[in-house]
Amino acid sequence: MLVQTPLHYLLVWLTIQPFDPAASAVLVRLPSAVAGALTPLVVYGLGKETFGRAQGLLAALMVAVSAVHIGHSQDVRPYTLLVLLSALSLYSLLKAEKTGQAGWWAVFTFVTILDLHFSYFALTLFLPALAIYLLWIIYKSWVKRSSESAALRNALLSFGAIALASTPLLLDLLQLHRTTPNWEVFFDIVGRQVALLPARLAPLGIAGSMEEAIQWGFGVLAIVGALTAVQQKKSKAVLLCVLMILIPALLLAVFRTSNIVFQRYALFAMPFYFLLLANGVVFLWRIRPTIQITTEPPRRQERQLPAKILWGLRITNYVGGAVGTLLLLLFAYSSFLYFSPEQHRRLSFLPDYRGVASYLTQQAGP
Repeated sequence: MLVQTPLHYLLVWLTIQPFDPAASAVLVRLPSAVAGALTPLVVYGLGKETFGRAQGLLAALMVAVSAVHIGHSQDVRPYTLLVLLSALSLYSLLKAEKTGQAGWWAVFTFVTILDLHFSYFALTLFLPALAIYLLWIIYKSWVKRSSESAALRNALLSFGAIALASTPLLLDLLQLHRTTPNWEVFFDIVGRQVALLPARLAPLGIAGSMEEAIQWGFGVLAIVGALTAVQQKKSKAVLLCVLMILIPALLLAVFRTSNIVFQRYALFAMPFYFLLLANGVVFLWRIRPTIQITTEPPRRQERQLPAKILWGLRITNYVGGAVGTLLLLLFAYSSFLYFSPEQHRRLSFLPDYRGVASYLTQQAGP
């Protein structure tokens, strides 16, 4: 049907050889289940390299109990493979950038190519965001090419290999007929679509206004996590997370002007959204009730803050711990609903393309 890549069809074909998948779907779903089980480990490593161990652990726990992740881990389609390989690609890129070792650049190149050949969404949604970050690394290496010639060479080789491996998939996609994007519709829906992607990455199954309020709260917490990371001189981590969320959301908005698309196509953005949430929680949890001032270098002393401010900061610490606990409990509740036959449908969302359809109908006239 040309909706999946040849490599994924090959994997499915191999898994249905031992016995009929209509009799037992264990083997045909096993690759997604294994990928889903491994993803929290990679998310922890990704968090450790970007924000810190605590943020990585919290984000990994959120992934592990997320109903969205658990649900797609039972899917024959390669959604969790996309999440796992995309996260592993970025993890190996960060290690390559940090260590400068050619081995990590080779791992990054191999995993990224594997990701592209398992899912077309890796080519159309993940690769554009990755390319921006990779080009930024190449630019930095070019500026310092006298001292970082090896890093520049490795980055250019990886970029070239990925571009070459993407060419057959791109040519394959270009054979399909496509409707030109309607930019009038894009400007009408882009704001809603950008807000919709994070909400679809963390649904809880609490229907109505309560669900909407919680999702807006998650958004505010993610913004707090991003701003505090910038203040903590972790701008690179914020840039990476924003690219992995914003670029796919914008592309989905473009595609939605002329096609029916779903937010699950950009499921690989989930770990990066969870990392921003985790960083916001850890910031609240770790606010210190003292400040450091310098009198005569290198002599330093700590000055206790006024009692009211001190108690306020301590309360903020407690609030941070409570928010983190509540976050995990909400995600655990969503997984409980997912496994409950009576409540399972509460996690089913209608595709949000009705507004686009009505707009196109109005433009077409009677």
